[in-house]
Order: sequence, then structure tokens, then C-alpha cells
Amino acid sequence: MPFPTARRRSLLPLLLLSPLPPHAASEPPPPASDDDALVGVDAAGAQLDTVAPPLLDFAGQPLPSTPKWHAFRQRCAEAARRALELPAAPPRLTLFPEPLSGVSVAPRRREGEVRLVYVVIASRGASGGAVARLLRALYDAAHLFLIHVDLKAPAATLERLQGLAAARSNVHVMKTRRLVQWGGFTMVLPLLDALASFVDRLDFDFVIPLSDSDLALRTNEEMVDFLRPFRGRSMLRVYPHAADGSLGMSESHAVSHDLLARHPVIECGGFGFITLNASLPVLDPRRPCCFGASGPVVSAAFPFSPPQPRRGERIFRGSQWGLLSAELAKYLVHDAEAHRWARILERRLLADELYLPSVVMNSRFRRGLVNHHFRAAHQPHEHFASPDEYWASPRVEWGGAMYLNASAMADPRLARGEMLFARKFIPPHDAALLLAYDGWMGAKLRAEPDVLQPPVAAAARHADPLLLEWRAPHYARREGEAPPRRAAARRRVARLRFSDGSSCSCGAACGGGGEGEGEGEACCAHAADARQALCLAGAEAQGGEPRSAAASADERRPPSTPLTPSPSALRRGGAATRGGRVCPAASEGLASGAGGESLTLLFANRTPFPVQIISLDAEGGEVALQTIATHGLAEYEASTAHAWRVRSMGGQLLLELNGSVRQADEEPVVVHIVECVPADVARA
Repeated sequence: MPFPTARRRSLLPLLLLSPLPPHAASEPPPPASDDDALVGVDAAGAQLDTVAPPLLDFAGQPLPSTPKWHAFRQRCAEAARRALELPAAPPRLTLFPEPLSGVSVAPRRREGEVRLVYVVIASRGASGGAVARLLRALYDAAHLFLIHVDLKAPAATLERLQGLAAARSNVHVMKTRRLVQWGGFTMVLPLLDALASFVDRLDFDFVIPLSDSDLALRTNEEMVDFLRPFRGRSMLRVYPHAADGSLGMSESHAVSHDLLARHPVIECGGFGFITLNASLPVLDPRRPCCFGASGPVVSAAFPFSPPQPRRGERIFRGSQWGLLSAELAKYLVHDAEAHRWARILERRLLADELYLPSVVMNSRFRRGLVNHHFRAAHQPHEHFASPDEYWASPRVEWGGAMYLNASAMADPRLARGEMLFARKFIPPHDAALLLAYDGWMGAKLRAEPDVLQPPVAAAARHADPLLLEWRAPHYARREGEAPPRRAAARRRVARLRFSDGSSCSCGAACGGGGEGEGEGEACCAHAADARQALCLAGAEAQGGEPRSAAASADERRPPSTPLTPSPSALRRGGAATRGGRVCPAASEGLASGAGGESLTLLFANRTPFPVQIISLDAEGGEVALQTIATHGLAEYEASTAHAWRVRSMGGQLLLELNGSVRQADEEPVVVHIVECVPADVARA
């Protein structure tokens, strides 16, 4: 499947690779060398060095006038000029899609198989070894691999990566190279350039951003098998807001985000930052000049304020390293809202950890999010009693996770864990790790699996196959909204004895003449006062089937508290027919509202197949909460203002509640989920 050819855009060898105007040249000039590009940045900045506000170091002193600092001042001056022009800048980012001439992918192995696009951001001198190992583990001719090499990377690194790509038609080193700054928005831009290169030209399912410090823990077969049920959903780590609305999970992240959010920044061409109108507090006494793995952080007084979110919107923190659905990838390139968030966040420290989480959480994509990035890492604070102890005391590891060593191969949290990738992998750091990993992955590629490595997310998927419990943190877009809360499972009854001496059983043999628990006793499921919900757990455990699962529509008992299905559902389906109840049609405009009275709902699945419990948010978007197995139960603390749907795993609507359910005394409202006949089948 070759890509159509296209003429490559011409680029000025400046700070952020600005495009030439269309009329500036009829043909693109030859690409500049890396050294020429850096010299071009210096030359452009030199014109502004004398007019820009003075740059001050962490101690509030002017930068030294030594040659070592000269190029840095020039880059900062050019970056400041561009930032001051931001109000006149177009609302959409300028992206540089690759023509992908000569790039092609093989057909999918079989119809409907998952196709992946990997975008690798390479910055280190050791990128060649890291990327080679990623390709070895993950390669498939039907996938696409795009590699961005930082403009600052050594020439030898570029040559090695180009050599890796030369032998494979579906591996491409991007010709548009940006100066990438640790902790800056330029860590996001290469991903957006890559997306713009293929989202409209390739049929794909997921985009997986990777860095040159990612170590693959799975083979391609394992990746595809895991992702197959998750089409249309993105996987990204998003932290909930604290009770006071601040970013991060707890006090441990207050320094790294709540503090830094008050300091807009300008990137200095991939070599450091300018903080605007105030100096950044010293975060690491051992490196007072810098923040994390950044270059120098200096300050200057500029009449500049970056765009802000709209009223009611929030910035979210998480990770850039996730798995993006095809729909989200296209949204990031084409939708004006995604570009607006880029303009909001491009002048913030750690913008790479803010952009994707904020875009997802302020769009429809939050509803299907799997809130995990499936990366394992050895965090420095794991050596302390709590993360807060680490963050509050030494503050010496602002570069993130610790480097992996040979011990990672036996660690149940890393190579022997349930994740897809491990971070941070730096090939020269530990030669023993390279030998151990290469042998381990080689065996897996020879179809010799590691019996000590569980499947991806095995523990969670055992009870929740679609990881619905790993959903996005709640985001109340309107005041007063609160999501349904899953209640703890209750014990269920095996047998009931009544005051008149009679009894009934929940055993699988109830009501019959065979042997077994409850043999010969009446079934509680058939009691006139609808005690069937009490028996579902017991019937499931013994392999039995509740009476109502096989009963006709007329024999099914009403719930213990009357429910009110939505009027449109009653009009367009739900009445019993000769072939069974007709499945309802989804009501237009159905959504949850604010307020309402407290309500306990008990969903009882009486179908012979698993179903999904879905809550509708204030915009009418469906948020899958839980999968209930056959004969299973799920209980929620909710509100009378909540709207609900229940669907089969294939998407067929089985039930809809419009929020007009009322609580009766202290008993839960029991919602019986029963089979139905699709409307088109009923008409036939």
C-alpha cells in the first residue's frame, strides 16, 4: 500500500522550522545540514540580541557575556520575538507532514486485523540501539514506523537510524527535524507532524508514541492480541484533580505542576527556557540553573501572557506516552479545539504531560478512555516510605524514572510485569541488561513465551475484560453533576425460610426432582414478590440458570420497585411480541442532569450473555461503567437524575432508563436486564 508522493515543504533552518511562504521559491532548496541549521538559529537571534529585555539567571544576575552563553542568548531572543507575535499568529499550529515518498505498508494479515502506527521520538546519542530493539520486538510489515530524530542529535545517530529504515519500506526517518526541548511543547510537535503525514492516507487502528528510552516488553503478536478488543478507545494516563482543583494526584505533584503553572515559559530553541516576568524557584540545589533534564532556565520581563482555558475548562496532567485511537489521532490534526489547546499549553513547563490529557478530557474522547499508559517504570521515590517524602526532601531526580539495569529482567513490576513497555532504557547504562534482554526477547520471538510473565493487565482483565473500571477521572462539565458510584457487592441468599414454615431455595436443583442443593424445594426466583435477584449469585456459582432467563416475556416478574423507561423507548420498542420483547431504540437527547435524589440501583443480568452498564453524561455521551457476566449483579449509588443504558457486548441496546426512577424506602431499585429481539428481526 504505497503512499502518494507529494512535494516536501521548504523549511527555514531556524528555531522552530518555520515554513517558507508559498511564493518564496518555486522549488525547495536542498536540506540544510544540522550545523547549518544551528548556525541559522544563531544568526537570526543575533539581530534581536541587543533589543530584547535582559536575561537573568537563577540568582537574578545578567547572563555572562562569554562565548558559551552567546548562542543561548541569541536563541532565546529569537524565541521571545516569535512568542510576542503570538496574538497575531493563526489559531492553528503549523505542522509539517512528510510526503512519505517510497513508503509502503503490507496488507493486513487478515481482514479486520489491527494495524498500528508507531511514532518514535529519538533524541539521545544511544537512540540507534534503543530503536533497533523496538523494531525487532514490534515489527510487522503491515504496520508503519515513523522516527523523528532531534535536530541536536549526533550525526552518527541519524545515520544509524537511516540505516535501520533503509531495508524496510514501512520504516521512515522523518526529514523534517525539530529542535526538541525536554519538558517543552516541542516534545509534542514531532508527534503532530507525524500524525499529519498519514491520518488521511492510511487505514489504521492505533497510534503508539514511543521515545528512545522505551523498552518493548511484548512482541507484535502480543500487542495485536491485546489491542484487538479496544478499537476506538484510547489508552492514556490522566491524573484526577485534587479536591481543591489543583493538578496532580496529591501533594507530591504540587511542586512540579501547581507551582510551575504560574510561570509561563518560552523555549529557547531546544536548549532551555525563559520564564516570563519572574524567575523560577530553585528546585534542585545541585543544579540551580535548570529544571529536570532541561538546559538553563533564565528569566526576563516580557509583556506576554499565554492564552488561557475558557471558563469551566480545566487543564489535566498525565502522560504523552499512551496509545491513541485512529479517531483521536485525526482529531488532533484536524479539529480546531485540539489546536486551541495546543496554543494554550505551548508556553508551559511540562507541556508534554499536559497536552494530550487536556485535549482528551475536554472532548468526547474522555468517555471511552482507558486510563492507563501501560508503561512500567522504576520511580526513585519507591525507596522512600511515601512519594511525598521523596518529593519534599531530596528533589534530585527531576528527570523522572530511574534507568533500567539487569535486575529489571527479573522484576515482577518491570519485565515480568503486566505492561507493554518499560522506561527508562538507556543502552550504554548496563551491558548486562542488553545481554539479558536480547536473549529474553529472542526467545519470545521464537514462540518460547516467558511463563513467568502474565498477559497484559491480566489481573484487571480477569474480572473486567474491557477495562471499563479503568475509565477517565470524573470531569463535571456542569455544576452539581456527580457520577454514579459503584457500591460494594452484597452477600446473596442461598435459602429462605418464612414465618409460616415454608421455604424456598436459590439452589440450581430447586423446583425439580433431581439431586442437589435445594432439591424438591420451591425456587425463590418464582416467588410472587420477586425475590429472584437474591438468587442470581448462587445460581451462577452452581452453574444453574435462573428461571427468568428461559421464561417467556409474560412469565418474567416485574422489579421490586417499578421503573420508568424513557417514553420514546416505550413507543419504539419494549412491548412483548410473539418472538419476545422488541429491543428499544436509543432516545435522542437523553442525558443525565444535575441534582436529583439519592438512589440505589441494582442491575441484575438475566440474559445468557454479558452486558455493559452505561451511564450517560450531561452531554448525552455514553460512559461504559462495567461489564456484568451472565446472571451477574452490579449495584450503584446514583441519583434520580442519572440516565442509563444497557447494551450487549455487540452494541445492541437492551434497556434505557431516563432518570425518573424513584427510591422506595431503604430497598434498592432492581433493574432486570432481559433479552430482546432487534427491531429489524421483529419486523421480519
